[in-house]
Amino acid sequence: MLCFNFGTKEGLAALKLTTVLRKHGVKADIYPSDAKLNKQLKYANNRNVPYVIFLGEKELNNSSFVVKNMQSGEQRTYSLADTQKFIDSL
Repeated sequence: MLCFNFGTKEGLAALKLTTVLRKHGVKADIYPSDAKLNKQLKYANNRNVPYVIFLGEKELNNSSFVVKNMQSGEQRTYSLADTQKFIDSL
């Protein structure tokens, strides 16, 4: 699982989410810089990452995050306050 990095504020939120996921045994990482989205998607594809997490400004304002299944292309939105629901869905 890879959390995309969209900037300083978003990167900090992604780091917090990644930490929570790791504490629950989920293999998760965050992209190291706020590179363009296409570059981050290419990175995820090259490493066969099964899920990517979008946590941008819009998601922060809604206290949510979007998970994309890289195989099917399906996207789902989850609440940052209820990450357990996402973990249970894995």
